[in-house]
Amino acid sequence: MGYGPPEWRDRENRDQGRRHRLTEIGLRARIAVLEAAIRKHRDYKGHDRCWANDQELYAVLGEQVPASPELPPKDEFLAQCAVWCPQYYDSQAQTKDAPQPGSNTT
Repeated sequence: MGYGPPEWRDRENRDQGRRHRLTEIGLRARIAVLEAAIRKHRDYKGHDRCWANDQELYAVLGEQVPASPELPPKDEFLAQCAVWCPQYYDSQAQTKDAPQPGSNTT
């Protein structure tokens, strides 16, 4: 039995039914498609990243997504960017300064 509101359980049942209809070969092919979509999404860098990339990924997952995302009012959106960007860049700088796994630090 699923947890959460009925719409989650309905989706869970629909997804479960879809999985039961796939053969092993079909499942392997589906996994390959999903992995490729995830890697493509991961590999977008810098200014190449866009909300449309999320929609591409959701489409591969079979998700219903709006034709265009609803953004908050411009002032609110830009205010959040002003908060997020410095935090993001600070975290990136810390990550670059940290020793990388497998590197010889002695």
